[in-house]
Amino acid sequence: MGRYPYKKFYQPIDSHDHKIAEHAMKKLGIWKLRDRQIGELSGGQQQRTFIARALCQDVDCYLMDEPFVGVDAATEEAILNLLTSMKNEGKTVIIVHHDLQTAYEYFDWMVLLNTRLVAAGAVDEVFKPEILQEAYGGRLTVLSKINPNVRLVVSGMLLISISSALVGNFTFLRKKALVGDAVAHALLPGIALAFIFFKTKNPWVLIGGALVSGWIAEYLMEQIPLKSKIKPDTAIALVLSVLFGLGILLLTHIQHSGAGNQAGLDKFLFGKAASIGSDDVWAFGTISIVISLVVVLLFKEFRLMAFNPEFAQSIGLPVKTFRFIMNTVLVLAIIAGIQSVGVVLMVSLLIAPAAAARSWTDSLIKMIFISIFVAAISAVLGSFISYTQPNMPTGPWIVVTLSMFTVLSLFLAPKKGVIARWIQQRNNQRKILTENILKAMYHL
Repeated sequence: MGRYPYKKFYQPIDSHDHKIAEHAMKKLGIWKLRDRQIGELSGGQQQRTFIARALCQDVDCYLMDEPFVGVDAATEEAILNLLTSMKNEGKTVIIVHHDLQTAYEYFDWMVLLNTRLVAAGAVDEVFKPEILQEAYGGRLTVLSKINPNVRLVVSGMLLISISSALVGNFTFLRKKALVGDAVAHALLPGIALAFIFFKTKNPWVLIGGALVSGWIAEYLMEQIPLKSKIKPDTAIALVLSVLFGLGILLLTHIQHSGAGNQAGLDKFLFGKAASIGSDDVWAFGTISIVISLVVVLLFKEFRLMAFNPEFAQSIGLPVKTFRFIMNTVLVLAIIAGIQSVGVVLMVSLLIAPAAAARSWTDSLIKMIFISIFVAAISAVLGSFISYTQPNMPTGPWIVVTLSMFTVLSLFLAPKKGVIARWIQQRNNQRKILTENILKAMYHL
């Protein structure tokens, strides 16, 4: 399409045009996507495609409207490198940009507008606190050296990992890991239906749909074994497969309805942590605060429900109510987490921190703090690896880091670790052997 301005209405696209398009796509790193429909691409891939389309026009001056909005850190870096090479080739690139924290680093010349022209000139001359005060009525104090997209991703992943670890401890102790996996898959139809009915990607609308879907999944997994001869593990598999299949059908319908380009719902299926925005961070923060408050206020009840629900019922506690609350905070944590790692890896975000912490302590309070620490460190390390290696996805790297901590804990924990148990077993065998020898010598 970028070559259309050079073609008359009767002229077809020829091999020369194909070579130009191929060159542009390779410069943007999307040549491998050439056979895919644009509606199947992620937001960052679509942005690269649009810029490649502009490059195909091969002009001396390009006008771009916010090319860095809604893309991950890898795509932003790729676009910035391309624009720099275009400048070095003598091209002029005019960009509409609203992020002051990156403007000084990205551009050579700046025009400040606020219903009127406020200032124009070289960045060093224009980008000054007094001029910014005049232009936008705000005072520039300290500009973070960290890329704002990276800051959003790290903040969002910290909130998600901490809330998942907090809830995951009780899920782990209740032996409900498979329930968490089933709920993660069962959220898809609620998210898709919320988008179909309300035609918006507002995080709170999608969270509402996912919450209803999660409640339904939890209810079905509890009631099916009670109302039929189906066993609990079979009920979990049944709910997971049926609701996940329904979710895939609804997502396919959205994709083919013409709204697929705007939906961006694939991040709930495969995860897309690198595209976390400010609205998502606010939503994750709210969810984390709610989960933390519920756990703190109902800690002793949650502990009793995790270790001895039968005793809780025998002393008159409203077990069904507390079970509903625990299921609700579990669903909330999963809703936040699947946006970063997807439904497939979500159970790792829930269970891995708790499994690692359980190897180091028998105290629930210590276990919670250790799991939160492991989750936070993994979130930071995974985000850092993804940022320094642009082709590496953020969510899966966080899960890999969590898994490494879990494996190390299983081997190196001082009392329950594999190595510690092996050493203890060898010491016991040596002690038994020594005692047997002494016993035999005594009888002689």
